[in-house]
Amino acid sequence: MKKVACVYDIVLNGDVIYVGMTGNPKARMCSHRYTGVAHSGAKMVIHRWYETRAEAYSAETERQDELKPARSERYRGRRLDFPKILRDGKKAMAEFNEQHTMEDVAKLIEGHKKAVAAAAQFEREWKAKNQQHDTGE
Repeated sequence: MKKVACVYDIVLNGDVIYVGMTGNPKARMCSHRYTGVAHSGAKMVIHRWYETRAEAYSAETERQDELKPARSERYRGRRLDFPKILRDGKKAMAEFNEQHTMEDVAKLIEGHKKAVAAAAQFEREWKAKNQQHDTGE
């Protein structure tokens, strides 16, 4: 079965400052740089790949509980508990709606769009730079 998601650490000066999961490490690191989670000296270290997002989510949560990285949303009080939302359905959505305004959601969506655009721009520049390097230009 194909590995679809990985759990990774963001490491700065030898310390794990963030633990996350993604299916696209390159784009995710770019978004971390854009949002300020990962400073220019920080590195992404892939901990392990998983066959399902659910497995990766469980492993991410365990790793966050073990390491308690300062920048992981779980330890800043903002992480949504997606399995709970799925289990509790309407109740969880009502709780979410009480805690977050449409303006909050719009900001999240806008930030995501900017991160995706930045990742795409980074990838284009990276490909152009490597193409120049490969051709000796």
